[in-house]
Amino acid sequence: GRSLYVRYQCWQCHGYEGQGGAAPRVATSQYPFEAFARFVRYPNEMPAYTQELLSDEQLLEIFNFLASIPLPPDIDDIPALRDNT
Repeated sequence: GRSLYVRYQCWQCHGYEGQGGAAPRVATSQYPFEAFARFVRYPNEMPAYTQELLSDEQLLEIFNFLASIPLPPDIDDIPALRDNT
């Protein structure tokens, strides 16, 4: 999944770990695959990735890669960012 995410240059807008950047966060999505696929196939602001360009199997691999990325730590769990007052 990661190699497809890189090959199709998803990282350029969504970040190398899907954390977001110029485009929304896509890692560890709360949405099911069907919603993710609809977003990729029929987007509002990004180029559409049709089945001719990216198969359903490849799209599922990307989805599974993104789902495997752990959530970032809570701000209270990062010692350097805790309020020390």
